[in-house]
Amino acid sequence: LENINDVNKDLNYLRRLYPRQLRPMVNEINNVLDQLEYEGSVIYDEFPDKVYLNNIIDRIYKSLRDRGQLEELNSSLNAGNTCARIIVEILFYHETFERRRRYRASKRAL
Repeated sequence: LENINDVNKDLNYLRRLYPRQLRPMVNEINNVLDQLEYEGSVIYDEFPDKVYLNNIIDRIYKSLRDRGQLEELNSSLNAGNTCARIIVEILFYHETFERRRRYRASKRAL
């Protein structure tokens, strides 16, 4: 069984390696997930509803876009908002996976 402290240490290190342009997204995603991190939350469903999750992702994307936090990323990628939306989605699923892993590990520890 993996030591959860070692796993968290590794994950936190890897998060620091994210490109600078992604940091506002990661922060916004984590703020939203902090609000969804409670017993019975959809993020802990065995099979989370994709439509519901996509609504959350859209809100995150629109919030970042409306605050102008996607401009640097879009400029650096020389792409439109669609690319940034995809990145938000990928990061959201990654962070959700991490929280699910942590949640399950804490349940096993009881």
